[in-house]
Amino acid sequence: MKTTDFVKKFYSYAKDAELKTGINLEYILARQALETGWGMNAPGNNCFGIKASKNWKGKTQLLKTHEHFADDMQSYRFPHGVISITKKVGKNGKTYFDYLVWDLFRAYDSLTDCYVDHCQFYFQNSRYAKALKVKNDAKAFNRAVNEAGYSTGTNVINTLNSIIDSISKIIEDEKLEATVKPLTKH
Repeated sequence: MKTTDFVKKFYSYAKDAELKTGINLEYILARQALETGWGMNAPGNNCFGIKASKNWKGKTQLLKTHEHFADDMQSYRFPHGVISITKKVGKNGKTYFDYLVWDLFRAYDSLTDCYVDHCQFYFQNSRYAKALKVKNDAKAFNRAVNEAGYSTGTNVINTLNSIIDSISKIIEDEKLEATVKPLTKH
């Protein structure tokens, strides 16, 4: 999907979530773009790669995913199976281990359910309290969320900031703020 088409397609969901929670819509769209390959892969309507912890009461799905750690001693974290562990060197020159694993992820009946749950995820996890103080600033929120441990990926903060810039430009160029309405009235 082209980046402009992605933003147009999902803008109203992100705007609705922003109005309900205060979390910046550009961050929401950027996180979704990163997690789904710009809308190309969202099994079970899970647009944000949210895992199903033991406390999750909803639907689940077992999927392959990549995780990154500083060592090769983390297999215990993945009771559903480790497919491979590969030693790599990041752009920053630091060595890390790429784990290809099976893990449980949340599944949703609709995109709306996914967006609501994604935003609530931050409010329900105390480790994101600092991030929620800057939830209206996409880049500040991105930094705080990732520093709190949202992702194990390498260079996620810079990657998401670049995506945020792209999305911001599309919103401005397409005048989406003035033309696309949220899903529900507030």
